[in-house]
Amino acid sequence: LSRPTTQQLNVHSLKRNPDWPNSYLKDPEYQQIFQQPEKVRQQGLVKKDNLLYRHHRICIPKSMVPDLLRSCHSEPTGGHFG
Repeated sequence: LSRPTTQQLNVHSLKRNPDWPNSYLKDPEYQQIFQQPEKVRQQGLVKKDNLLYRHHRICIPKSMVPDLLRSCHSEPTGGHFG
């Protein structure tokens, strides 16, 4: 998900997903960072609309990766062409 692809995630739908904050809080990598603003800055992250960004890219909690991949591949515009 960190590489440019032909399908872009819809950021507006991600912002509306109430699971994001909970997923960050359950993820060992992001748990403390998400709760403490000074750690967000120390790690070079930006917290906006309950999403964490690094270099203008959304940080995805590991628990959400399978669902996002499944969603991207199951959508009519996802998967492989031809």
